[in-house]
Amino acid sequence: MSASNARAIRRSWPQSLPPNFTLMTPDFGDQLSVSQLRFVVDALLDGAVVFLMSDCSWAAVADPRHAGGVALLDRLLDHEGHPIPVTVADEALSASVIRFDEAVRVLTGKFWPGGLGIKTRPATRLARRISKRLHSGGSGVVVRMSRSIIERQISATARLPITSAALREGGALVTDAAHALDVVVRLVEERAPLGRVIFIVDRRQRVTLRDHSTMIMLDHGVRPLRHGSVDVSDVQRALLSNDGVDWSDAT
Repeated sequence: MSASNARAIRRSWPQSLPPNFTLMTPDFGDQLSVSQLRFVVDALLDGAVVFLMSDCSWAAVADPRHAGGVALLDRLLDHEGHPIPVTVADEALSASVIRFDEAVRVLTGKFWPGGLGIKTRPATRLARRISKRLHSGGSGVVVRMSRSIIERQISATARLPITSAALREGGALVTDAAHALDVVVRLVEERAPLGRVIFIVDRRQRVTLRDHSTMIMLDHGVRPLRHGSVDVSDVQRALLSNDGVDWSDAT
């Protein structure tokens, strides 16, 4: 991020902020420096919620294993009871929460990073633990890989799948940085004035891709959970065309 862009952003910031609220601009435009990453990840592992620009909106990131972090996210976004997806930095991390078989490998190779979230039956103890915490009732976790470099940096540094819950106001996705900051500050003041929150503004300022991720369940076929930017028929074709093997009944 250029110095002039950073100054412009800071001029728009509120003069007063809640006591445990940290504003951050990345040292390298759309990437955090090593020291910034360490600060963010340490806070995340200690129960903080981080707001950043994701694929289709601003999003709240937390450590899905941390009861306090998930509770803070729930209070801020009024998300309690609604399943929360996680995002991962690489295949190894996705394999920690979903069964990474040939069908999943085909889909991640074609659609990640990007707009496809995949859910399978819980494959590991971690999957069962966090799926209950993220309101999936232990039935598994929707996993995706974000286009956001910062989101992937955080997951890679923490070596964890991390939550990625969309920020909304009045049901609409929040896509603008200044609007997001205003909404988040207000939510913190009203719902969690002592909650630890980090707000990261990268150089894009605004999310241009507004389509939701498509979410599917792989369980004896492809079952749509939510329609979005990836057409489910393209998912089915990708599986059917893989070396002539019919993966539509996979997992």
